Amino acid sequence: AAVGHAAVWMQAPRVDEDRELAAVARAAAARVGPEAPVASWNALDSVFLYYFGRDVPEAMRYHNYLIREHGKVGADRSWNDWLADRGRVPWMITRDIDNNREAMEERGFAAVEGLPTTSNPRERTILMYHVGRSGRRSASRPAESTP
Repeated sequence: AAVGHAAVWMQAPRVDEDRELAAVARAAAARVGPEAPVASWNALDSVFLYYFGRDVPEAMRYHNYLIREHGKVGADRSWNDWLADRGRVPWMITRDIDNNREAMEERGFAAVEGLPTTSNPRERTILMYHVGRSGRRSASRPAESTP
């Protein structure tokens, strides 16, 4: 009985984190809409993906594929063109670690304000939308919702 109690006690923080992450994912999915193209800067937690409701391709994985297919120089050019195209990648999701937010802002994305967050900094997930390289909000931002 003591072992069972200890196992349940040790899992409680993860359950709370899962609830928080589920709330973030649901809010992000509602904001993006079911059909809008979306990518992730890095690997997302499986809990987030489950509650977001669909697969989200990873930008870094796509970059690695391009390197294998076209070499580093061609891959960087193709990847940067892909990221710069608001029609192909209007929404980006990133975990707020290792300066990912800053990397996305440099590529013309801005964070959507007002979404739920998590208490665990390693699980903080940010939804970003493409505003263009100037950093100003664009009239051509994703039409599915208003950030």
